[in-house]
Amino acid sequence: AGDTDSEVVEKLCLFQDLLLAYKDLNDRHEKGVLNDHQRAIAKMGSYKKKRMSATVNTAPEAGTVEQLEQKILEQESQIANMENRNYFSLHCLQMETQLIHANLEILYDVLGEMAVIQAKSHSEIGKVWSEIKPIVDNLHGRDNSRPNSPTRTSPIGSPMTKSNKSHPGVA
Repeated sequence: AGDTDSEVVEKLCLFQDLLLAYKDLNDRHEKGVLNDHQRAIAKMGSYKKKRMSATVNTAPEAGTVEQLEQKILEQESQIANMENRNYFSLHCLQMETQLIHANLEILYDVLGEMAVIQAKSHSEIGKVWSEIKPIVDNLHGRDNSRPNSPTRTSPIGSPMTKSNKSHPGVA
């Protein structure tokens, strides 16, 4: 049983490691790549608003629109890079998801082994209690077929024995 117990624990630890790695990857995707991508898109929107307001002005400063155009081009390049990182991150998440599904068999094996271990140990405990029951029943030398009477367990000369003798109908 000791070997089986350690195998169950080992398999559970492996499955836990897989799940924790999967959770970490999800967290990194949400907190890192996804947030960076959303910030880059927001920054692009800000540049485009500034460019629009600079073009609408009647007397735009020389070079302001050109500088904003340059920033927009740079930002587009950064967004394209972020999108590639995002796609790769999603690909990694998809592969990790497949890995978890491929290893779900571990969980089924563990549950099956635990059911066998628990059934066996409870069966053994049941046998022990079955062996103890007759010992407990006979501890005080009592016979389960007849009820205990106060006169039998009361010491000689106690009020219980005297009162029972003086009343003929009481056993």
